[in-house]
Amino acid sequence: MTNKPVNGSGVRARRLSILAGAFLLAATGALAENASAPVEEMIVTGSYIKGSAEDAALPIAVLSQQELLDVGSPSIVELTRNLNVTSGNDGETNQFDGRGAGSGVATINLRGLGAARTLILINGHRQVPTESSGVDINSFPTAAIGRIEVLKDGAAALYGSDAIGGVVNMITREGFEGVELRASNQFIQDNDGDQTISALLGWAGDDMDAIVALEYGKRSELQCRDRDWCLKPISFSTQGGWSSIGNPGSIYPVTAGVRGAPSADPQCSNLGGAALANLCFFQYTYFDNLSEPQKDYKSFGAYNWDINDHTKLHIEGMAAYMEMDEWKTSPSYPPQSLFGPDRLIAGNHPGLVALRGSNPTLVGAGRPLGIDGDPVFNRSRYLGVAGLFGDPQIGVRETKTYRL
Repeated sequence: MTNKPVNGSGVRARRLSILAGAFLLAATGALAENASAPVEEMIVTGSYIKGSAEDAALPIAVLSQQELLDVGSPSIVELTRNLNVTSGNDGETNQFDGRGAGSGVATINLRGLGAARTLILINGHRQVPTESSGVDINSFPTAAIGRIEVLKDGAAALYGSDAIGGVVNMITREGFEGVELRASNQFIQDNDGDQTISALLGWAGDDMDAIVALEYGKRSELQCRDRDWCLKPISFSTQGGWSSIGNPGSIYPVTAGVRGAPSADPQCSNLGGAALANLCFFQYTYFDNLSEPQKDYKSFGAYNWDINDHTKLHIEGMAAYMEMDEWKTSPSYPPQSLFGPDRLIAGNHPGLVALRGSNPTLVGAGRPLGIDGDPVFNRSRYLGVAGLFGDPQIGVRETKTYRL
């Protein structure tokens, strides 16, 4: 008999095969042995399986009706503003935020990802958002809320992209009987305060219940000029409501078609502006409000009928209206083109000739501005610190919300 050399890789392969078979046999035996053992707990993340919010693996905060009463029954805006998981909420009027822009809309922004990425539910169903600011939580009467559940983690896998930041579910009260009246007034220095009046009517039977909630709210105007922290000098910060495009504005000489360095208008400081870095700055926040005069009318009704152990009829409706008669803002805004043809002043313009004559030492582009024949750019806005006859621009805003 002739001995043949044994291939080492083949031996290793056979050994691995034997080990794998032994493992499968052991695993099968273990499964058979534990087949009758009860499963203590199984957790499924992102599921429609009903469970307890407090005991769930997801970070959920539950605020009950009693907890809301214990902290003075705050408005939804105040409540969400104090949650540590929210940031950058559109509340109050947000005059200086382009998203809110004094519209009276209040939103919830979980984890700072934007209000459009926080899903708002009412009794587990989506609420329609506004055109640009997200769901207006101001449109819901506080008295009708039984509890609020806040999912502080992303739930896009279950709800979609509008739940990347999290989910807020406002659940209305059930089984309430009787009449509940509430009234509150906040005393605020320099204005007439904020008032809220609400009424909740409820009826409950063996297998039926219904509620109707009505709420009226009024906010008073509070001007930025009424708070010293709202109006800061330009030496404190150029970002504190200051614009480098003022009226008076800044002058840019043009030599041989080339725009030179700017120089602040000689009368900048005398007419209420602030000259800094050869520019004339304008403080637009002087005309703004911290809160606008606003009125809110809210209503909500719900009806529940337990038809049988497996079927329930739920009908709900909501209507809200907000009116803001005087929305105040800056009297003017910068032009669309800072150096367009309409900004160019010819060298022989009588006003420019007079400016050169009275300010022969005014410097621009490293040389006196008083050189005849050179045009200049006037970088300015339509109105300045005098405003529109001393007043800001005034507009009217309103929102209407319906749900069925």
